[in-house]
Amino acid sequence: MKKLFKWIALCLALMLAFGIAACSKEGEVAQSESAAFIAAVEEIGEVSLESRVKIDDAYAIYDELTQTEKQAEGVTEAKATLDGKKAQYDALVAADAASGFLAACEKVPAAENVTKDDQAVIEMAENLYNALSEAAKQANGVAEAYAKLTAARGALDAMLSNVIKISSASEFAAIGNDLTANYELTSDIDMSSVEWTVLGAFSGTLNGNGYTLKNFQYTPQASGFAIFTSIAQGGVVENLGVTGYVEDAGAWAGVICVDNYGTIRNCWTNVVLKTTQIAGYAGMIALNNMGKGAIENCYTVGANLAYGTEFSLDRGAMLLESAASASVSGCFVLSDNNEMPYAIGKSKDASLYRTEEEMKQASLYAAWDTDVWNIENGSFPTLKRETEGVKTPEIYIVNAQTELKSSALEEGRFKVKVAVIDADFADVRYSLKAPVTGVDVASDGTVTVTAQQDVTFTVVASVSSAAAEAGFTVSFPKEVISISTPQQLLKIADDLSGSYELTADIDLTGIAWQALGGEEGFSGTFNGNGYTIKNFEFTPGNVGFALFKKINAGAVVENVCLEGTIENAGSWFGTVTVDNSGTIRNCMTNVSLGGANNDSYGGGICCNNKPGGVIENCVVLGAITSTPSKYPNVHNGAFAVNNEGTIRNCLADKETSGLQYAAGQQPDTLLDMLKTTAEMKSEATYGSAFDAEIWNIEDGKYPALRKTA
Repeated sequence: MKKLFKWIALCLALMLAFGIAACSKEGEVAQSESAAFIAAVEEIGEVSLESRVKIDDAYAIYDELTQTEKQAEGVTEAKATLDGKKAQYDALVAADAASGFLAACEKVPAAENVTKDDQAVIEMAENLYNALSEAAKQANGVAEAYAKLTAARGALDAMLSNVIKISSASEFAAIGNDLTANYELTSDIDMSSVEWTVLGAFSGTLNGNGYTLKNFQYTPQASGFAIFTSIAQGGVVENLGVTGYVEDAGAWAGVICVDNYGTIRNCWTNVVLKTTQIAGYAGMIALNNMGKGAIENCYTVGANLAYGTEFSLDRGAMLLESAASASVSGCFVLSDNNEMPYAIGKSKDASLYRTEEEMKQASLYAAWDTDVWNIENGSFPTLKRETEGVKTPEIYIVNAQTELKSSALEEGRFKVKVAVIDADFADVRYSLKAPVTGVDVASDGTVTVTAQQDVTFTVVASVSSAAAEAGFTVSFPKEVISISTPQQLLKIADDLSGSYELTADIDLTGIAWQALGGEEGFSGTFNGNGYTIKNFEFTPGNVGFALFKKINAGAVVENVCLEGTIENAGSWFGTVTVDNSGTIRNCMTNVSLGGANNDSYGGGICCNNKPGGVIENCVVLGAITSTPSKYPNVHNGAFAVNNEGTIRNCLADKETSGLQYAAGQQPDTLLDMLKTTAEMKSEATYGSAFDAEIWNIEDGKYPALRKTA
């Protein structure tokens, strides 16, 4: 029995020992979890806006503690510390949110100064206020800022609530009666029923609602073609398409506007702009993006054929210039239809150019709003609208050059370029209007010329029910005819489209000179090879003095020196030509020209430099002594009387010529080309603009043409 009691006592002792050990182990675990919580609270340190994660981690540890663990030493104090840090953090967050809201409200104008362009700023401030906690709304200045915001919203809503709906060409033209109002289109509009007059500076809003303006009828005015002369700061044009063909867009033209200081967004254009004016610069969205102007998420697939030359500017297909303070984002230009090297001219930016294939890739428009645009692979983006009207396809051939030289073709081929409206490029078909031997046009518009002589043909491009045609001429080099006698020079009149070169100086003493070519004009090439034609003898007739009566577009006269004295050069005279529409380059004239008539107006190179005419790298030394008086505001000019073309890198001796104007009818232009005799005899005056292989330029002497044949 005693043994039994001893055995029971031993078991009880063992059980008691194990229980005490288990309790001890459990206590150690409790102490470990409690210590982890206390350490997490201490880890938070000084509270900042970056303390959120550590505070959340500490609360997570506390929530996992058992009641026993929460009673451990230091836990209650740590929890109180954590709650205090959380309160500090919440206060910091509220203050930061309030600060952000107050900063946003600083950009919100007072109600009386609100414009339509402030909508985004007002909406941003409203969103920030709605996200504020109740504590943040009690922060200093928030109530006052919210009152200002509410007043601005009221002013904006009142402004936007008065929207004028437009569905006809006459209604659209009437925008000019109030350029500050808000407008929206309710349908596509054919503008062909009105003769378009460019609207003024627009500071309102125009929402196209996805619709399209098309078929503007325009005759050149003081302002070049555009919908608006400018979009003022605060003005907005959005969600609009523009299509059409403008035969003569005039000088300084755009499509949506000439100058943009406001916002143009979510717009597309498919307009062909042509002009022959020397100031014929244009942009397929706007001409200039200035001030704080913004152009966003727009594209153009039209053709810019405005080849201005007056200021030797770098032309741009979409924009001539975008100022550093302005912005262009998410915009693209179809390269296939534009031969200009840049999309934005002045900054020489070609980065916006995309091929047709690239512009039909949905990935290109990833940043565009799909609530506004329909974007699908295989097609250009289209603006969403409530209803889709019946679309009538249009097509235009937009090649900038239709008179081509065979030497400019690649393996006898060139591509016919088209602009299509409301149709797909892939559906365009090409053909010859009539069969022409040695000419073939492929289905993709590639023309192959196998003829070996000048050939003229007409290409027809068609899509659906629409068609366009354009005539092309491919010319081949002609045999160059050498001239070394006066008689050979006179025979130019027998073939005014030939190619000629001088092989000797020519003395015209004893020859009764009359300008070559008459009204037909010279259409060929004339290379003087540095030789001189001198001693002209001229009696006034129906045509004033000159080597050629007219130099036509495409013709070239170059590398010739003219010398002599003409006592009476008649009415409206020049030296190289009377009327220039072609190119005159590297010519030197030292012809003294007098006149006895009251309309004896003349120029040291030509009388009239017509649109498209180019005079470059020429030197004028001769005097013009006539004193015409028929037109008080017209004067003799060192290079021309009237300049509608381009004169560049030319120089005239203002002392020997006795002239104070470079272009007599535009007296304030090109004056920097008039130099003193000392300057004319200084090598530094000529720089790199004068080719040393053509000109011999030495200090102390006038320049001289080198004889090259």
